[in-house]
Amino acid sequence: MGQVCNTPVSRIVTMFSSNQKSEILNQKFPRPGFSLLELILVLAILSLGAALMAPSLIGFARQHEALDVASDMVALTQFAQDQAAQQGVPYRFNVDAAAQTYWLTVQKQGAFVPLTTDLGKTMTIPSRLTVTWEAVADASTEGVVEFQSDGLHEAACLRLMDENGNGARIVGVVTTEPFRVVELAANQEVR
Repeated sequence: MGQVCNTPVSRIVTMFSSNQKSEILNQKFPRPGFSLLELILVLAILSLGAALMAPSLIGFARQHEALDVASDMVALTQFAQDQAAQQGVPYRFNVDAAAQTYWLTVQKQGAFVPLTTDLGKTMTIPSRLTVTWEAVADASTEGVVEFQSDGLHEAACLRLMDENGNGARIVGVVTTEPFRVVELAANQEVR
């Protein structure tokens, strides 16, 4: 095995002549990091990539817009079903397809009134989506799903579709189970 050099650096430098020392000290060593030109080039490439991807990302978001709204609606129906069972009073999930709105109401003194919380405000369905109620046996009133104090609800099925045929269905045909979202792709047959 070779020997380990224990000579300090200052002693090694003194072994060279003054000309050699200045040559060594003035020698340019590559510095770590990136030059400004390299950074600008990388930023230009990233900007170009982002510009090329932006339209497809916007399309992706719009394609899933119906699914997002349907998920929000299902969350409201689950809240209404839970509150009706806990408080022992009927709740209603209301949808006005013509006005593209939906909201919750609760029965107080024989009449249904909007909730006084944030969940009682009227929500808007984006204008790019169309809302239609699908026929379900035993459904009483189109536009309203009532949740009874015993936890049961009326059967209902609501469809949200965009102009490309993508959408979602909100399905609650079993009156003892919560509503659920079913995704519909473009040109998919509705069952």
